[in-house]
Amino acid sequence: GRWALHQIVNSPRFRLQHIDLATTQHTRRDELLALAQVAEGDRLLTIDTNEVAGRVARHPWIAAAKVSRNLPSTLRIELSERKPVAAVALDGLYLVDESGRPFKRARMDEADGLPIFTGIAREPFAKQPEAGAAVFREALAVVNEYHARPGRPALSEVNLDARFGFSLVLLDGGAEVRLGHGEIGKKLARFDQILEAVSKENLGGLPAVRIVNLDLDGGRVPVLLRARDGDAASTQVPTKPAKN
Repeated sequence: GRWALHQIVNSPRFRLQHIDLATTQHTRRDELLALAQVAEGDRLLTIDTNEVAGRVARHPWIAAAKVSRNLPSTLRIELSERKPVAAVALDGLYLVDESGRPFKRARMDEADGLPIFTGIAREPFAKQPEAGAAVFREALAVVNEYHARPGRPALSEVNLDARFGFSLVLLDGGAEVRLGHGEIGKKLARFDQILEAVSKENLGGLPAVRIVNLDLDGGRVPVLLRARDGDAASTQVPTKPAKN
């Protein structure tokens, strides 16, 4: 039996002749094969497919890898790639995937168009990465809620503060929208009313807005404007209670 097994494992019929590997947008075949540590001519039946999958998944862009044998001579490697949905400023800029995990340092072209999370120091995140990922997922939920209604101004930054909650920074003009914690949908509905009001009431529209504080109860929302003479001016904009 041992002799038969030895003959089968070492048979030229079961030597690796083909590696079925489709690269993804951000990977190259040569670097993936270097991680996989397999090559044509290897004994296919002795390859540990789980170990190969684990090694390939070390590539920062790979979310998961599945490796299987297709006898008699093919090894198949299937990949799923991470999708960057935000960037986070730690000691540098890192891409963040849908699970809330930073997975690689970001080049400026890779982070272009993504909201940037700020307010998280690297040291606390390094000590509690799971807690940090949970906070980033919550921030992603805020971003998704914001984008749920088409036509809202583009975002450039989401600031995370353990005490004061979330603040959004708009790309056009840099206005700060303070949301705090909880009831994000209702607060954003009031923000829509604010945008409509500053446009209709000759207050200068979105470029004139510096700060909108939605993290307060009551029917009026404090809004800090950029006055036309260069000094700051504040006003209060009445809003209707949001239903959602």
